[in-house]
Amino acid sequence: MAQTTKSNMFDPQVLKDMIQEKIDSQFKLTPYIKVNNKLKGQPGSTITVPIWKYIGMADHYTEGQQLQYSQLAHDTKTVSGSQTGKGVQITTEAIQAGIGKPKDTAVRQVALAIHDRWEQDGIDACYSHAIFTPATLAKISYAYCVKMNAQLANENNGEKKVLFINPAQEEDMLNETLFHSSDTYQPGVV
Repeated sequence: MAQTTKSNMFDPQVLKDMIQEKIDSQFKLTPYIKVNNKLKGQPGSTITVPIWKYIGMADHYTEGQQLQYSQLAHDTKTVSGSQTGKGVQITTEAIQAGIGKPKDTAVRQVALAIHDRWEQDGIDACYSHAIFTPATLAKISYAYCVKMNAQLANENNGEKKVLFINPAQEEDMLNETLFHSSDTYQPGVV
């Protein structure tokens, strides 16, 4: 006897709503990056920025000893401009036949790709800074934060200071007994 089973049936594919791609980047530096557009529409590929030279660390001296004076000096720093971009090509047939919204997805992913580039450039700039401490060497402690804050004491200019840490250092920081949650104090104290 010929029996009709599930294998003889047309089994339609069931599609759920499309899941958006997972973007691993969680932008941490992008809010602190300042984009200079002075080259936009201008000839040339570099910007020269005037800077003050650092007068150096203070000297120890004893009572009656003559204080050594330093002369202020300036210099310039040349920075090369860069362009950031990413492209996606989608055929008309792919747009019409595909599920989801490929054009919207392409626009969103291009924006994320550009932010990823800016984020990486920001990280690279941090690595090149004189006071950067590799995460493998620095245990996050209250004393370490005080030290980093002191190194930036004269660079504040009324702006907030931010300490970026490796996620692996968060446990040390959260277990540090000298750190206190800001919600345990009245506003403005911590």
